[in-house]
Amino acid sequence: MAELTQDLNNLQKAEPELAAGGPPSSSAKTSGSGKTRSAREKNNPGDKGNIHLLKHITKLAEHIAEEGLNEHSLETLKDHLEPVIQEFAVTPIQAALFSLCLVRYDDHSITMSDLATGINCGKLEFFQYQDDLKALESKKLIRYHRTEGSPYISVPKDLMEALIRGEPFKPAEHRDIPLTELLVIAETLFDQRSNEEFTFNFLAVELKSLIDQNPHLRFSQKIKEYALSDENLTLLIYFCYNFAYYNNDNIWLEPVMELYDEKASSKKMLRSLLDGSHKLIKKRLIGKETTDEDASPASPDSATFCLTDKAKRELLGELKLKQKRDRRDGRKENDLIRYKTIQSRKMFYNGPETEQVNKLSSILQGDSYRAVCKRLADKKMRTGFVCLFSGGPGTGKTETAFQIARETKRDIMKVDIPHIIGAYVGESEKNIKDQFDHYRSVVKNTKTAPILLFNEADGLISKRMELTPHNPSVERMWNSMQNIILEEMEDLKGILIATTNMTINLDKAFERRFLFKIEFHKPDRPNRLSIWHSMIPELSEPDMEILADLFEFSGGQIENVARKWVMEQALSGSNPQMEKIISFCKEEQLEKEKPGNIGFMV
Repeated sequence: MAELTQDLNNLQKAEPELAAGGPPSSSAKTSGSGKTRSAREKNNPGDKGNIHLLKHITKLAEHIAEEGLNEHSLETLKDHLEPVIQEFAVTPIQAALFSLCLVRYDDHSITMSDLATGINCGKLEFFQYQDDLKALESKKLIRYHRTEGSPYISVPKDLMEALIRGEPFKPAEHRDIPLTELLVIAETLFDQRSNEEFTFNFLAVELKSLIDQNPHLRFSQKIKEYALSDENLTLLIYFCYNFAYYNNDNIWLEPVMELYDEKASSKKMLRSLLDGSHKLIKKRLIGKETTDEDASPASPDSATFCLTDKAKRELLGELKLKQKRDRRDGRKENDLIRYKTIQSRKMFYNGPETEQVNKLSSILQGDSYRAVCKRLADKKMRTGFVCLFSGGPGTGKTETAFQIARETKRDIMKVDIPHIIGAYVGESEKNIKDQFDHYRSVVKNTKTAPILLFNEADGLISKRMELTPHNPSVERMWNSMQNIILEEMEDLKGILIATTNMTINLDKAFERRFLFKIEFHKPDRPNRLSIWHSMIPELSEPDMEILADLFEFSGGQIENVARKWVMEQALSGSNPQMEKIISFCKEEQLEKEKPGNIGFMV
């Protein structure tokens, strides 16, 4: 983009006699079609007509900075405004603002303060032009970024290129495309919104335009029948592409909320989804995804939603998608857990664990990972990353794997170990081999290698069994499976993480093959305090101190207590007292009175 900005500056200075100012000649007037006759209807298209337009844009910005944006200045600058108005079909004020954006664009952004200064007015006064900026955005002449900080504006690269080439600017269109391509384009737009390249409003306009440009699709026809607002249309397409391409039937609300520009709007959407009043729920297009009707999430945005069967049938039926189905090898069709769907969670580690986790996460970042793999390959060393996360229940092993995946933008292929075990001789070995073959295929066909996660892998990586007369076939099966896993770990090209509650029984052959070994302990007192504060911020500091001292809980145990606290709060309508929380903690400790002797005592 820096080269484009420099080219634009050079082009503005190309002909001094034109840059000196003055109205355009009659031969340079524009037609309603947006093409300059003197520049584009002759055999020499481009440069001179383009310089005329850029000259007008430059002069507009200069004069407005001196005189401000008012009726007098607009009348004075009428000759410079007219070519811009006709070229881009905008109003005089929009032409002036666009010219200012283009001239002041510094290859990164233009702040609202820059624009206010550029039209010689204060920040508050500048807010009267918000609708004009949104109109420019809808015409794709600017991109309006609204972040948690100050909003800013950028100029699209394709617009800059068109001006430099002396061509009319035509925003990209995607007409008469198949549904598969439409959903790919939609995903790109959602990614750009996640990177704050434009506003939620712009995203909604683009998606609506995409639907309007493809009326031949049943997908577009049904969406029009639903008569949805732009916001609801955007949310529905988000659910559709996630299911169509990633078979993701478990959408977290956190990434959905992050699409919005304003927290108030995202919270309103969240409330209506949770209480069932959202229009997409009323039209039976999305529904709440639950595996336990009695479960109450620790936070509302941890709830998950999915497309209904009706929506899948009406909107995505033409794709003939395969439904998720369990397989004997523990996999599901399209079984990757998308990193974008993993909910962000703050993790609390003791000192050594923090350093190890951060180091592993840093190595698995895209560029670092590729550089390390190349260096290992150059040294004729194995390039696979095989990691062991060990520690007691609730210490954060599995959640750490998920957070590393989220931070490094890697999907997860989670192995359901109980489903791998087959009922017939040789079936289990075949299933484990198929799992690694499947992972190899995914790594080969994706840009970013996913993480192969063996959760609670105690049985698979424990010491091999000695054959006994009692049940030799079972023992032989486990040993055979372990031999396959050892071979696969040796030849792995990718990333494997195994979690275990016990390392005391770890087979030495497995221990040697784990490159990274991170042992997770129960949190120390400062971390217990932090976790209590994170889970139940309503508690007073003294109460948190008491709980941290009395109960040496893991993070998982504290979360269980917090979930009971939320449930009690929902039932009673008030915050549970400290005595109640302590009773929850004692229940979590499972410190029950030991049973007495059975029978009668004399």
